[in-house]
Amino acid sequence: MHQRLHFKDHSLNQTMPGDGENEWIEWISDDTDNQEIQLAQHDEYEKRKKLFDKALHCLTEREHQILVDRRLTEPPFTLENISEKIKISRERVRQIENQAFLKVQKQIKRLVATPDWHHL
Repeated sequence: MHQRLHFKDHSLNQTMPGDGENEWIEWISDDTDNQEIQLAQHDEYEKRKKLFDKALHCLTEREHQILVDRRLTEPPFTLENISEKIKISRERVRQIENQAFLKVQKQIKRLVATPDWHHL
């Protein structure tokens, strides 16, 4: 501490040695969003997640599992994997996946159309 008190202060607006153009302050700037934006983004994410979770309830167990396996799993299951697992054709898996996706889209639109959807 004693050593620090004996050195003179330096401005962060001084140009960097050998550069002549950039200032020290540019090296310590924080480009992340401020707390208010982060909180708003988190709140929006949580609302959307709850909305999506609620919309998934319109699916049958089989539709739900196929949609999760094909669109919400990383890496997604192949049509072949799912067809072998539940003993139906790949084409039928693809049809069920598309139908389930459309059902969820419609359910989300219905839920958003209700006046109190923000309170989900």
